[in-house]
Parts: sequence; C-alpha cells; structure tokens
Amino acid sequence: MSHLLELALASGRVTNPPGRSSLHGEDHWKSVALLGLELARHTRRSDLRFIYSFAVLHDLCRENDGDDLQHGLRAAHLFDGLVADGYECPWAADLSYAIAHHVGSGRAPADVDVNVGLCWDADRLNLWRVGIRPHNEYLTTRAARTKQAQSYALMLWLRRYENEPLPSWDEIREVMYPCQTMTSTAS
Repeated sequence: MSHLLELALASGRVTNPPGRSSLHGEDHWKSVALLGLELARHTRRSDLRFIYSFAVLHDLCRENDGDDLQHGLRAAHLFDGLVADGYECPWAADLSYAIAHHVGSGRAPADVDVNVGLCWDADRLNLWRVGIRPHNEYLTTRAARTKQAQSYALMLWLRRYENEPLPSWDEIREVMYPCQTMTSTAS
C-alpha cells in the first residue's frame, strides 16, 4: 500500500477507503496514476510525485458514487491536514488546488501548474469505467488529446473489465522511479 495512502487512512478522515467503491476506489486511483504517468512522459515540467499523490488522494473522501460535489474539497482538507501534521510536500498549495477543484471543472486554467491539468486529464481519461468516452474539449493537455493516450486509457479499462489486476502500488512506484528520478525528463 502507498505510504501516502496509509497516512491518509490513519487520519480518520477517509470516507472511501480501499475496497468500498468499485467506481471510485483503488482500481480507479491506480488507473489515474498510470494514466498520469503516461501523460507525464510527453509533458515538460511534469512531476511524477505530484501526479501519484493526486491519484492516491483525489477520491478518498467520497461519500457515495453518485453526485458528491464536495468530495474534492473534503479530500483537499484531508491533504492540508497531513501537511499541517508534517507531511513534506514542495507543491502542497498546487496539489491541494488540484484535489479540491477536480470535481465539475472544465479544463485547468492556463495560469496553474501543468501538473494540475495532467491530473485532471488522467482522471477524465478514466471515464471509460462508467461508460463515458472522454471528449477532447474537457482535456487540458496536448498529451491527453492524443490517440495514444486515449487508447491507453481504453486498454486500462478493458483490462479491468476482463478482471485483469492492475499493478500494485509498489509496481507503480517502480515505473515512476526506475532510476530514482522524481521528475519527468520530457523535452
């Protein structure tokens, strides 16, 4: 299990722990992480830790799988509490913004960190799991609007549809840090 996920669960504020939701649960979080990592490979100034952290945290405070428009704000509050308790994060304000506003937003504003858009795009590319085809007009980054990214998103959904397991959190971290590199080298 992810260390960040363990910290969040220990906070007592998580309302959507692993195993509770088939739509917004751990398989979705892992898919968002994998999609975000794929998008980061093609995006300058991307930060893999930011994307991974968003994937782990963004839906932890859902109260249901329906219209829960406040879950992003609750998850951002949970994250802000972790930071206040000593969790070190160089981009805490941007990550809190990404988590809080991923619900019901269009494209990420042009003046925010590129990683916000990457995270929102990774989440939206995983809409296949609920029978919705992601549309380019709601995607922020050029990388997310490619056929390659959308095919990868569909492949992840098909994998889950056929009950093939997604990688573990440890395996996802190995993809992130093959040489202990923390940020993307895309040019």
